Amino acid sequence: MNQKGIMFSLMVLIMILSVIALQDVFRESKIAQQRNPEKTRIFSVNEKYENINRNIVDLFKEDYLREVSQRNLPFNYLIDGNKIKFNHSIPWDKGTIENYFDTINTYRIFISDKNYSNAFDGIFTQVETLQNSEWGGTATDTHFLIQPFCTNFETGDLNRARITESFASQCLNSFDENKMRRFDVDIVVRNSNEDFNSVFCSNGCSSQNFNPSNSNPYYRLVIDDTKCSSKCNLSQTVFSKHFLADDNETIILSGAASKPLRIRFMNGVLVQRNGDFFVDSNIQVQFDQNISDLFFLDFNFTLTEPDFNIVKTNNPQKLN
Repeated sequence: MNQKGIMFSLMVLIMILSVIALQDVFRESKIAQQRNPEKTRIFSVNEKYENINRNIVDLFKEDYLREVSQRNLPFNYLIDGNKIKFNHSIPWDKGTIENYFDTINTYRIFISDKNYSNAFDGIFTQVETLQNSEWGGTATDTHFLIQPFCTNFETGDLNRARITESFASQCLNSFDENKMRRFDVDIVVRNSNEDFNSVFCSNGCSSQNFNPSNSNPYYRLVIDDTKCSSKCNLSQTVFSKHFLADDNETIILSGAASKPLRIRFMNGVLVQRNGDFFVDSNIQVQFDQNISDLFFLDFNFTLTEPDFNIVKTNNPQKLN
C-alpha cells in the first residue's frame, strides 16, 4: 500500500475511534442529563476537547502511546526525562510532509462538520490550522512546543529542522537558552554518490570532551560517512565543545556533488540542507530539568455548546 493509502486508512481509523468515543460520551450524557443538564453538557464539552487533543495535538511520552502519535508525524521522537530526541531526514521527504498536512486538514474537516456534530453531541467545533499549497494555503512550517522551556521544534521549507525559542502564548515560562545543557546531533550520509570533502567551522573545529563542571552548554556533532567512504574525504567527523549559548557555532560540510550541509548551534540548534540527496538527522537536546509536554502548536480549535452557551478553546487568540 502506498503512503497515501496508508494515510487514508489511518485517518479513517482515527475518525472511527473518534465517533465511538463520542457515542459513548453521548450515551452517558443522555442518562445523566435529566438530573443536571448543564453539568452534563460541561462534561460532554470537556470530553470532546480531550478527545481532539489526544488525536491531533498532544504528543505522548509513554512508549505505547508515542507509537500511535508519531504515525501521523513527519518525524519520530523520544522523550526520556530531561532529554528529547527527533529523528528525520534532511531535506524533509516531501511526501511525508504533505501527508501530515493531509492528516491535520482531513481531521479539521471531519470534526468541523455540522452534520457530524448535530448527529452525536450538538457541540460545534471551529478549527484553525495550517494549510499548505495542496489545501489552498501557503504554510510550509510546523511548530511543536516543548514545555516548560518555551522551546519549539520546527520543520521548515522542506530543507531545515530547528530547535529554538518559541513565541507562543502557551509558554509556561520565558525562554532561556541556558536551560538547554547539551546537544547531540548525529548525521548519517545515505547516498554513496555524496563527496563531502570540505569542512568549515565558524569558531574553529574542536573536539573537546564533556566537562560536567563547565556551566556552558555543550554540543557534539558526529558525521557517519560510511556509505560514501569511496568519495567522501572529511578531515574531521566528530565536532564537540562547550560554548556560549548565544554564540554562533556553525559547521558546514560540502563537496563538488554534495550540496552544503549546515549545522548551527546558537540559542538552540539548526540542521539545514537543500538538494536531492537525503541525510538522516538525529537531534537530541538535554535540558536542565524534566520535559513535561510536547504538543502541536498549529491546531487551534474552539468548542461551543449553544444551549448553555458553553465555550472551550485552546486558541490563544480567543483565550484573552
